[in-house]
Amino acid sequence: MKKIPYVVFTGAGASNAIGLPTMKDFFENFLDENRNVKPTHLHMHKTSKILFKKILDSLYSGKTNYDLEEIMGVLYDAKHFSNSQMLKMYMSDDIFTTIARKIRDEHSQKFTITKPLQMNSANMEDFVCAIKNEMTKEYHSLHKQFDRLLYDIERTIRDSLSNINHKENARVYGPFISMLVRDLQNKDSAKYLKTIPFYTTNYDMSIDYCFNQNLIDSNEQTLYAQISEQNLLFYNGFNGNRNGVWSRESYSNAYKGNKISVPYYKLHGSIFWQKAPQSDSVTTGGSIEDKPYSYPHDSKQLYISYPAEKKELIGEPYSFNYMSLERDLHHADSLIIIGFSFRDPKIVEIFKIALECNEDLEIKVVVPEDAIGSCEFHELNQFLAHRSGGRSKIKKLAYKFGDEATKMELFQQIIPSLTYS
Repeated sequence: MKKIPYVVFTGAGASNAIGLPTMKDFFENFLDENRNVKPTHLHMHKTSKILFKKILDSLYSGKTNYDLEEIMGVLYDAKHFSNSQMLKMYMSDDIFTTIARKIRDEHSQKFTITKPLQMNSANMEDFVCAIKNEMTKEYHSLHKQFDRLLYDIERTIRDSLSNINHKENARVYGPFISMLVRDLQNKDSAKYLKTIPFYTTNYDMSIDYCFNQNLIDSNEQTLYAQISEQNLLFYNGFNGNRNGVWSRESYSNAYKGNKISVPYYKLHGSIFWQKAPQSDSVTTGGSIEDKPYSYPHDSKQLYISYPAEKKELIGEPYSFNYMSLERDLHHADSLIIIGFSFRDPKIVEIFKIALECNEDLEIKVVVPEDAIGSCEFHELNQFLAHRSGGRSKIKKLAYKFGDEATKMELFQQIIPSLTYS
């Protein structure tokens, strides 16, 4: 098989370069100084606000380095009752107090609860059964609260990521993509595929708009001329399919031919992905503003994956996208990682396995200067220190991350370092 010269991987730091909020920005807009949801978020249900504060207090105590994906992962796990943090929360004193009070009030004629160990065996069996029943009721009540909170936060995610400045988006990605294309055109076609795989953990549509201008208004399409002039073939799993239904077959030509192609994979889903209940079909398309908000979900649900302990990777598109990442890295010369926090253990594991299996692979990690050695970026620094076969195959490309003007120049700062032979 021919080699892939480079694979591009982007995280939230890349989207921040075009003005979308970072994790810190999101929470500053979302919470007040006491970790209460700001009253401006009128769509959030009262129970969601209370539960969200409980989760923050449980996960972070006095810390403020909130990780939205970690929180969403906890909520996702809660629906399966599989996460240790959720188990800890469920086993808390206030819940047992509630259960004990219910048993006392509803079964006071049946049990003497002050000394349950002195009950006879028949009463003990009934008492245990009553506890189980009350705990089951309490869990189902919590389960509904978790589901509602997940829905409310996903709506907030949509609102915060839906407005993309196309002028700045094209300004950031245009030179970077053009540089990759120029370099690929100079590669030996007998040795290398004419393919630039893009992977992302971002939910937003910034890269989608770069390669598929049919998604935006005609007056904005001209902003992406630097990219559209490259005549690239773009594959995202939906193009070419009727009714906007995802299919792995849409990638069938992404690694063939003499024309440069860009297969694009979203590893955590998208604010445009939806999945109908009791259906395996994932769809996309339409305007976010056109989709009414209602709870419970009466039609389709936002289809997003989180770095949770119990993570949905079996269903499509996730299983195919992760499999594709593993395959591409085993045949790539270079992996360029921009703005990724390395907090998803599954993805980090794939990176490390690729380094072991592909002796030619070099990973170039684009990082803010102030993140190097910082305990706040523990996972990132841990990965940078990883060694494969007794040697380091990971190169860090540091950049200054300061005011808005500097953010806009992120890709321009790193382009000189991304040179290939």
